[in-house]
Amino acid sequence: MEVELQVGGRGDFIVDCDGKIIFSKKALKDERFPEVGEISQLLKEN
Repeated sequence: MEVELQVGGRGDFIVDCDGKIIFSKKALKDERFPEVGEISQLLKEN
């Protein structure tokens, strides 16, 4: 698994794993940032 930070400017916060989006702030109804441990859990599940 490789981790890379890409800076954007549109308010997006997207996490992808092997080309698959596992978290997208803009895709959520409340446009929130992930909770503590949420990304780790999503990575384990995918």
